[in-house]
Amino acid sequence: MASFPSTARVVIIGGGVVGASSLYHLAKAGWTDCLLLEKNELTAGSTWHAAGNVPTFSSSWSIMNMQRYLTVAAVVWFGINLGLKPLTDLQDAISKRTSDDLSEIRRATPPEVSGIVATLNTLFGQVSSAIASRDRFISDAAHQMRNPIAGMLSLAEAARDAKRPEDRLSRTHEVVAAARHASRLTNQLLSLERAKGQTDPSRHRALDANTVVRAVCERNADRVLEANLEFSFQPCDPAVEIVADELLVQEAVQNLIDNALAHAGPDNTEVSVEVAARDGRAVITVSDRGVGLDVADSETAFSRFGQIGQSEGSGLGLAIVEEIAGRHGGEARIEASEAGARISLSVPLA
Repeated sequence: MASFPSTARVVIIGGGVVGASSLYHLAKAGWTDCLLLEKNELTAGSTWHAAGNVPTFSSSWSIMNMQRYLTVAAVVWFGINLGLKPLTDLQDAISKRTSDDLSEIRRATPPEVSGIVATLNTLFGQVSSAIASRDRFISDAAHQMRNPIAGMLSLAEAARDAKRPEDRLSRTHEVVAAARHASRLTNQLLSLERAKGQTDPSRHRALDANTVVRAVCERNADRVLEANLEFSFQPCDPAVEIVADELLVQEAVQNLIDNALAHAGPDNTEVSVEVAARDGRAVITVSDRGVGLDVADSETAFSRFGQIGQSEGSGLGLAIVEEIAGRHGGEARIEASEAGARISLSVPLA
């Protein structure tokens, strides 16, 4: 057995193997005169075996290792900066954009962030579309409201300046009619924008199509009967369910009834509403016995402010119906009819 130096410090190494890093840290701590021992089991009464003296470390050895560490650190720093350069370039490019610049990011990016860039581009496209829709709404509203407001102002001035009471009363009625038309136009513009902007599926819930449509018919019954028209509602048997936004579906049905009353003409005798199930869809149809609509006129009829012939309507009713149908994965269409107009709104069954 090797004899232990009286001044040696004892270092216990469990497996008898010391790595370079361990020796380096021992030297830094001043353990240059120490004895290296190995021991297989740290149990009471174990015999210690000398494995040799730890070598003495010189300052040149420490400097050499420090240089190695610095070299490794420099390589790592350079590699990280080189790898992140495309990301920092992307950050700089985005930070230089103005609030009006929502164009797609087209610069080359690493594959690891291509998904993030694609998501950003999709978001930019959605925001651009929303802004464009808002701008169109403002432009359309300004254009469509200019004439009704000017007309109301003119009629109000005429009523104010009327000399005879009967003339003043007549002008007052005209002001009320013009105000009612402007109010309806405003409500339709807002309904159209609400339908376009409604993308939250959490507002959709299971609905009985018969119940939804019947509620609209009940609200309009007195109005239709006062126009000396027959009014009927034919529910679906058996009842069918749809998953939809109740307010938007009712708005669509309301516009279909309004369209029948406004555009069927003086010879119309009937307005009927029907709910049916066809090809996996609930189909809500409003028909009349008036002047009718040609299927070939569908594009004009469903466009914003589209007018077929002379009409006092705003041209927004069927555009609203089509937008709401699209939001629910359905469609609006003009159906062939032997007499009058027949317009349907279809929504997928639940």
